[in-house]
Amino acid sequence: MEFGRIETNMVFSEQELDSLVQRLVFKAGKSCSAASPKVDNALLPGVGRLTATCGREISGGSSFVVRIFPERPWTVLGLLERNTLSPEVAAYLWLAVEYKMPILIAGEMGSGKTSYANAILGLAPPDRRIGTAEDVAEFNIPHLNWQKYLTDERRGIDLFELVKLLLRANVDYVVINEIRGAEESRAWFQAISTGHGGVTTIHADTVESVFNRLDNLGIPPEYLTSLALVVFIGRFKIGRKVERRTQYVFDIIDPRARQYTPIFTYNHAADSYAAGDLSSARTTKRILELAKWDARRFMEEYGRRAEFLRRLLCLHRSSPINDIKALAELFARFYQGYMPEAPASCEKRPEGEKRPPQRAKADWVVNFRMPAGPKRVRLRAVAAPGTRLELVDVNGRSAGGAEAEVEVAEPSLSVSAVGSGRLLYEVEMGGRVVGRGAVDLVRQRAPPPPMKDLVDMGETKVLDEGETKIVEETMVLGEQAPPPQAPRLCLKVGGRSLPLVAGKVYGRGDFDFVGEEARFVSKEHFRVEERGGGLWIVDVGSKNGTFVNNVRAEKGVGIPLFPGSVVRIGKVEGTVEVC
Repeated sequence: MEFGRIETNMVFSEQELDSLVQRLVFKAGKSCSAASPKVDNALLPGVGRLTATCGREISGGSSFVVRIFPERPWTVLGLLERNTLSPEVAAYLWLAVEYKMPILIAGEMGSGKTSYANAILGLAPPDRRIGTAEDVAEFNIPHLNWQKYLTDERRGIDLFELVKLLLRANVDYVVINEIRGAEESRAWFQAISTGHGGVTTIHADTVESVFNRLDNLGIPPEYLTSLALVVFIGRFKIGRKVERRTQYVFDIIDPRARQYTPIFTYNHAADSYAAGDLSSARTTKRILELAKWDARRFMEEYGRRAEFLRRLLCLHRSSPINDIKALAELFARFYQGYMPEAPASCEKRPEGEKRPPQRAKADWVVNFRMPAGPKRVRLRAVAAPGTRLELVDVNGRSAGGAEAEVEVAEPSLSVSAVGSGRLLYEVEMGGRVVGRGAVDLVRQRAPPPPMKDLVDMGETKVLDEGETKIVEETMVLGEQAPPPQAPRLCLKVGGRSLPLVAGKVYGRGDFDFVGEEARFVSKEHFRVEERGGGLWIVDVGSKNGTFVNNVRAEKGVGIPLFPGSVVRIGKVEGTVEVC
């Protein structure tokens, strides 16, 4: 939302909009009908979070909002590059996270609170374990020791249950994506009051609003004393764009008396940050006590972290650090005394300017030869044990990570990589995967590991044994794979599994084994259909109804089935499972 809300020229007819919403809802694994006309907090795999309404029951017509998740996880380098925070602000938050000071991130909707929390959690020391509890999978934390839990409405597992589970899961940090309900909020504050670190977000526009909301949620005053920092994220018009900035970092002195003081403040006119008296902050004193430092040692450690982040940002600007493992390794080396070299120049590259080609730094250049025609090629670099393998560019475009996906029509594709390991590739034509293969990028060749689930698609030739090796891989694509088949699903009722077969109509005779309750099943009750590679259940006019996860299927309107779906046929209830 760099430019705020922008009017679109897309126009839908009512029928087109209804159809589009139903397709989005289906892709999210949900259902939307007159009986249940809304979908909230649904996950569109690989896209983002979906909120939608269908029909005119509760709105003027079908509607949808998709909150798109970033392709790469937000890291502290991303925030620094955009000046969302400064190296000094990040260094202080780093120390707070390292010593498990609980942090509450506040701001209005769309201010980037979850992305901010995601980034600063990546500052946790590499030997610490982070645990998250979410209703929708929004976190993508750049940390290698992360336990993720998700709610499950079908099984009655909510955020409160997950927070309790995290308390028994031997994690150092308990994280929930947002404070909303009273139970999970109290559980989170109870966790941080027992010595766990924690980060969460809350919708609020002032620090007083934060305390008012916590009061309304019934958080006991003794739990509030554990809260260390409240970070406010604001949105500011800078030039023609709307940018996010760390508006304030408040040190919480006494939450019961609502005493707090800003230790970092954003200056909009100068687009810069000013620090207050850090040494007298309550959070600083708590860190000193835990670390057994004096004030002088604290300022030294704070300054060292700020300098490390400044130099790391310069390193990132000259050669992007987009791989999570590579970034985590650099932070791990910090604790071993590592400090990046001070660069001669660290200017931010003007927006829109392309980075120079990275080929000169590549250890490998792989030239693929393949049949002409539209293709989608997916690449994944798998490092050899004890090393790293990273893509540098694909067809001249910077990649900077372990995975890439590209569409090509030409009969060639050039990939540059640095490191040692195996480059896996998958080719898709006409919407179907037509084969997979691998290229070994190892200087001292050893017998390659077995290629499980791979089709040997071509021949590999090493043409140049110089500093940068040039490898030529000829793809010989096989016949197109058949379209995906619907999974084999069964309805488990009691101790018996009833296979669900596409095209079949089920009725009372299919449920005779349940005994007396079979009389509430109509003679012809529902039909199973295959749609888009999945199975749907369609009521054919039953008397007592067909329900999926307590949502009634209207006559002739299907509801998708997934493993774990609870289906009720009249009074007969069962669970969908893979046969």
